[in-house]
Amino acid sequence: MRFLFRHSFLWPLVLLSLIVSCTTGTNPTPPPPPPPPPPYLPHALTSFTVSVLDRSANYAIIEWTEATNYYNSDTVKYNVSLNGQFVSQNLIRRIDTLRNLDPNKTYNGRVNAFTRSGDSASALFFLDKLDGIIIFGEQLDNKLDCFSLYSDTRVWGTNEYNPQDFDGVPVIQNDTVFTMTSEAGLWAFNALTGQKIWGESTPNPNYSGDYTSPLYQGGRVYTTAMNGVHAVNSQNGQLVWNYTNTAYGNFMSNPVIGGSNVIAAAASRLFALNINTGAVTWQYALPAHSCINPVIYNNLIIFGGTDGKIYALNHTNGSVAWIRDLSVTYNNLGANHTSPILYNNTVIIHAGNKGHFALNAATGATIWNNTTYQTPNISDPTINGTTMYFGVSGGLANGWIVAMNITNGQLIWEKNAVTYSSIGTPIYVNQRVYYPHYYGITVYDAATGNFVKQIAPSTDNRLRIVIKEKGVVYYPAESGMLQ
Repeated sequence: MRFLFRHSFLWPLVLLSLIVSCTTGTNPTPPPPPPPPPPYLPHALTSFTVSVLDRSANYAIIEWTEATNYYNSDTVKYNVSLNGQFVSQNLIRRIDTLRNLDPNKTYNGRVNAFTRSGDSASALFFLDKLDGIIIFGEQLDNKLDCFSLYSDTRVWGTNEYNPQDFDGVPVIQNDTVFTMTSEAGLWAFNALTGQKIWGESTPNPNYSGDYTSPLYQGGRVYTTAMNGVHAVNSQNGQLVWNYTNTAYGNFMSNPVIGGSNVIAAAASRLFALNINTGAVTWQYALPAHSCINPVIYNNLIIFGGTDGKIYALNHTNGSVAWIRDLSVTYNNLGANHTSPILYNNTVIIHAGNKGHFALNAATGATIWNNTTYQTPNISDPTINGTTMYFGVSGGLANGWIVAMNITNGQLIWEKNAVTYSSIGTPIYVNQRVYYPHYYGITVYDAATGNFVKQIAPSTDNRLRIVIKEKGVVYYPAESGMLQ
């Protein structure tokens, strides 16, 4: 202090130093600005599924459930692609028609859901070759028709070939449909386009067959015709072998395969033929005019005769396993019995004025008998789970479509159905029953019997149908393809 007093000229410097020190302490350096917020992280929208509503020759219709956005108010939009290429973009609707498709091509599809904020989800779908089809012959118009199972529109028709009366149940194998005609024998068509592959338009009584249905196995098509049984190469229609025999009447049953034999019936004799050569393995005498469509159970072949009896033979050697006499009094050229159909170890058959029987397939013993429908004018049944469906003709009046419990013979539902006198065998597909008859094909809800829609309305005896959906082919009971 004495030093300061002695050197008074230093006071201004000391005061200036104190002022600077105080100023620095009350105004510190401001902190750096906060970091920017992190970028928006997209979320996954809720999952959704895509359904194929229709797959026709050149287009398909798809529909999908909603992908929900729970994170912001952005609208969810959708892009659709096929085989990696966009075909529709920025859709708000959840249904789309995919056009310019090839009926012979498969497609891998994807629906992408997205928002402008980047939220997204996706679902895959697959388009098979032309699928969801119903094929049937028009007995009076002499043509084979293919309709979409979903849109009920005609996909193709074969009226340009006119080979006379497509009567039997068609057979679909991969992309080929095989069918018999009443005068010109066996034909093959492209199942996707209706284009003829092979077949002869010239009537040939040796290879024609009224109401008979072909059978496919191992690259061959087996058919019954007026004069015998024939094995044909499925690729080119060339005859592999044939067995002819007119001593026992026309061959009117559909062939089935039991072990190494093709089994078919003439009017009064059942034949088992070697599947490779056509040579007779065994034969069995039948009541006249039996015209049976048999069913295979383990090593047995089971069928009904016009004598009111149900037969079970060993399909290897033709020996009798059992015979049941149901005392049926109708004798209407084979109309006594429907084609038998199997449910586990039970064979179901309708026996004229005795109604429906459920028999133990191994022994022939009766499990139940329902006598509600005592008429020969009844269709073969179709089965789903424990329910069978069949049609009943009312002659010129109304008929019925019926659902019955297979395990006990109890009626589930019965609905009036205008059928005239001609009825076909119904087919169950995906919770619906397709019932062919004189006026077209009527579709019913399988659970309730309620009417759903009419397909191909006509008066042309569309009685024998086959359905393909999602790669699975559905046949009526009379077809040997069910064995």
